[in-house]
Amino acid sequence: MADQTDFLQNLGYLALGSRLRRLSDRIMSDGTEIYREAGVDFEPRGFPLFRLLAERGPMAVGEAAAELGLTHAAISQTARLLEKKRLLTSKRDPKDSRRRVLSLTDEGRRRCEALEPLWDDIEASAQDIVRFAGVDVLAAIDGIEQALAEESLVDRTMRRTRRRSLEKVDIVDFDPTHREDFRRLNVEWLERWFTVEPIDEEIFANCEDIVDEGGAILFAKIGEEVVGTCALFKVDDAFELAKMAVTEAHRGKHIGKKLLDAALARARALGAGSVFLVTNSKLSTATSLYRGAGFRVKSSGAHPKYERGDLTMELTL
Repeated sequence: MADQTDFLQNLGYLALGSRLRRLSDRIMSDGTEIYREAGVDFEPRGFPLFRLLAERGPMAVGEAAAELGLTHAAISQTARLLEKKRLLTSKRDPKDSRRRVLSLTDEGRRRCEALEPLWDDIEASAQDIVRFAGVDVLAAIDGIEQALAEESLVDRTMRRTRRRSLEKVDIVDFDPTHREDFRRLNVEWLERWFTVEPIDEEIFANCEDIVDEGGAILFAKIGEEVVGTCALFKVDDAFELAKMAVTEAHRGKHIGKKLLDAALARARALGAGSVFLVTNSKLSTATSLYRGAGFRVKSSGAHPKYERGDLTMELTL
């Protein structure tokens, strides 16, 4: 046991859930032994629901789940345990047959009254343990629960994972070896959402002209794999941002934002007064990205250059 304890301790916060589970199992095991020593037929896992019904009175399963922050299934399972011990009854709500109302039996209420002194002893003993630890455990748990309510462990971890993934993304300029990547990425995106128009094929066939005429084509690479692209077309003293695409396998990793940031930085470096783009209003993720970067709607409706375009947005640099 000592080796196991040391190993989990050495894992630090990576094993937080495992250590809390082990601690919970230890406390629950001790609780079971306490009731057994006291000669009482009761199980610690039934305590929260049992005490809730004792203090609040009859309650539907869903209401109990909400009060205790547990699942409907967990409450139903605990209710069945208490029902077998004749401490609880479960009946259909006469006003709504879909709801089951839980309430203590007469035996349950007597058991609750008899257990009060033992619960006082358990609480005092738990306080002894907390004083030994020198930490306000309940306040710490409150803080952890509040932090999880504001942002889950899943969301916090995925945010860091995306950030780490972005650190592996390199933004590079166009060279002739990227010609097919430029076409491949854009055709993949166009065929998913729209169709490849004649104007697109013309651009793919003459993509070097974008750079030769004062614009730029940027690519996102992870290692040697080209996973995204976008282009800046020179239009007088402005640039049109177009042909932004990220391959399906790497979407959701904020690569599009990294490409957009790099394109806007390049436009500024080239002395542009503004950047505009043509998109489609149904592309909510894309339009949200552009709005977040400061683009605002300049016009809406059919566009003369792209059949799929119905929204023109612009950013003043």
